Amino acid sequence: VPFRGNLLVFYAAVLTFAEACAGVGLFVSSLVYTQQQAFLGAFAVLLPFALLSGFATPVENMPWWLQFVTTINPLAHMLRLMQGLFLKGASLASLAQDMVKLIEIALCTTVAAVLLFSRKAA
Repeated sequence: VPFRGNLLVFYAAVLTFAEACAGVGLFVSSLVYTQQQAFLGAFAVLLPFALLSGFATPVENMPWWLQFVTTINPLAHMLRLMQGLFLKGASLASLAQDMVKLIEIALCTTVAAVLLFSRKAA
């Protein structure tokens, strides 16, 4: 598959997605007390994220409440970004909405994880 998009936008999207995933993982792990609970919590979060990302079924075919759930799913935004970059050669302006959502998810989950962890540690 030829890459049609901007390489800098691609790297920015990958780094933002990685931070969003790390934030989700830190948030889940800050809610539990043991490593086993963290594994189960991660599985409980990641499986629905994968199924509701639009990879297997289009988001447009999901019920409205599941479509709303996909707005907090970093994988759904990343898939749209990669489709735009690889297949359409989309610009940053056309991908801005998904980039902003990924940044919001990364910030919210990371801040929430830090706050929860600092309360546990105190």
